[in-house]
Amino acid sequence: MILSEITDVFYNDSLWRYLITSLLKINHLSLEELKEFLKTSSYKLKGNSLEYKCSVLDKFIKEHYPTLMPLVTELWLINGLSTNKGAGLRAHRWKQCEGAIENPIFDPQKRESHYYHIDFGGQNRTWLEYNKSENQYRPVRILSHNAIKLK
Repeated sequence: MILSEITDVFYNDSLWRYLITSLLKINHLSLEELKEFLKTSSYKLKGNSLEYKCSVLDKFIKEHYPTLMPLVTELWLINGLSTNKGAGLRAHRWKQCEGAIENPIFDPQKRESHYYHIDFGGQNRTWLEYNKSENQYRPVRILSHNAIKLK
């Protein structure tokens, strides 16, 4: 039953499938570990919000596969979840100022945009652009070194 919930929630969604396949590449038993994590904890996937389900997955990743935490953050934001909660807190808001890191998607003509980046170590970063004037939570543009595409 738990494995079918994991499949329904994460694997059937093309964005989260990327994370699940990354887990399996690291350890072919990772789904069994996730299943055991869910079985022995009070976390339930069924009937809860996407944010709750993703925060459960984030807790599992933090505990068992911390190298994948930036990827969880990226997927969290691409799915339109909050930058002020859970994995979204690991994203860094970019501000144009002297000494700021170079933002490859910055457009000075777009005053209604704001930007976040997620560090994957070294020079590997994912950049996300949000439009302040539109009431939307999903980024309008993304530059990802993981080659993840917006839905």
